[in-house]
Parts: sequence; C-alpha cells; structure tokens
Amino acid sequence: MATEIRKWFNKALKEIAPEYTGSIINVGAGPDEDNEGNHYKDYFVNADSYKTLDAYYDKCDYDNIDDLSLNSFDVVLNFWVLEHVFNMFDFIHKLSLICKKTLIIAVPVRYEYHPAPGDYWRFTFEGIEKLLKKYNFMIEKFNQYEDEKHHGILIIAEKLT
Repeated sequence: MATEIRKWFNKALKEIAPEYTGSIINVGAGPDEDNEGNHYKDYFVNADSYKTLDAYYDKCDYDNIDDLSLNSFDVVLNFWVLEHVFNMFDFIHKLSLICKKTLIIAVPVRYEYHPAPGDYWRFTFEGIEKLLKKYNFMIEKFNQYEDEKHHGILIIAEKLT
C-alpha cells in the first residue's frame, strides 16, 4: 500500500516521465513497483529501452553498477534508495559514470526510520544539490511534498559536460 508521499511522488513522476526518451535504467529498483499496483517502467512510455538494476543497497554491495558501460544510459533513476546506502558519495559517483544526460532522484528530508536493513541518511535541498554538483550534475527541476509526518524531494538533474 502506498503512503501519501509515495502517491504524491508517483503522480509527479507520471506527469514528467513521458518527456524522457532513449535508454533508461532504474538503479535500486527491486521489483520496479510503485506500491499502487503499477511499474515505473510503464510511466516511461517514450523510452527506447528500460532496465532495472537492483543495487543491493541493503548490503551496501552495488558493485554490479561497475559492469555497466560509461555513459550508457540517457536517464538514470534512483527512487527512495539513497538513504539506505551507507557510502552515498561512492554510489552517486557510480550513477554519474553510467549517466549520459539526466538523473532523476527522490530522497527523504523527513521520514520515519525504516531499516531495509540500514537507514542512514536524510537530506536537505542544499545538501543534495552540493552532492550532485560534486559529481557534475546541475539541478534543473525539483518538486517537494511535505505533510506533518513526511517531507521528500523529487529532483531532475542534468549532467554537465
């Protein structure tokens, strides 16, 4: 069952997803489910290809990203995973290596502790902006959701040349 923040995120993503074409990968996707009975793959109706890669974030073992070619995906997706990756700097660096153009990422600012099995981080807009800039991304658009319990950010960042 989807939480209110997940419903907001799914709606926001459905609105922008058709804009993206080319090759798309969802890193850390697990089963690629949106918790409302759909798959994120179905949001990206204009993609030439769509792949998922379970980043094994629960074990902090995301070396399978290394098996992918540099700049091999036009769009890299990472939804609600970064808070579970202990070495988030290395993880974002690896995402930057496989990303040719666009990174779409969702992160929590405020969210209850939810180990899977680890739950390490919460983010501010300024913090995620600096993290992405460090790895050659500039935020082009962002959207946020906030209620008394949750606050999350959806970010679209473009890779700088």
